[in-house]
Order: sequence, then C-alpha cells, then structure tokens
Amino acid sequence: MNDILEARDCQPPENVPADYCGKLKSGIARLEAAIQSQYEALYPTGRDLIARAVREAEEASWATPFPSLFFPALAHLKVSEMMPSA
Repeated sequence: MNDILEARDCQPPENVPADYCGKLKSGIARLEAAIQSQYEALYPTGRDLIARAVREAEEASWATPFPSLFFPALAHLKVSEMMPSA
C-alpha cells in the first residue's frame, strides 16, 4: 500500500504552475468518478467490480510519467477485463 501512496506523489515537471499537482489529482479524480458512473449506469449489478477496476487503473496510472493520459485507457481496459460484456 505504501508503494501506491508513494506513486501518487506528484512529481511536477520543471516550469509548471505551483498548483500543477493539485489540478492533476483533481482532474484524475473527476475522470475516475465519470468513468465509474458511466459503467455503473450500464451495469448496475457490477458496482463493486467496476469500482475495483477503476481504483486499480488509477493506482497503475500513477506509476506512469503521465497518469492523466494513461488512466482513462487503463480504466476502460480493467473494466472490460472484469466485466466481459463491457
């Protein structure tokens, strides 16, 4: 679990605004809610699996240099793996 928390520590590139990390984390949180809501509307009985898939995708995205870029694709991939009809 500590590795995940450390991965979520934002490492901003040089010459970015001071609020870069806050905006990045906020943007990913909004994406997470939107993607989860989208799939839950389609598959209401799969709520727990969808939440887990989206959470795992968010955690994995922080291990990349561009979490906001990778998160949506990883989330869709994880949901489709857990919910074969997705």
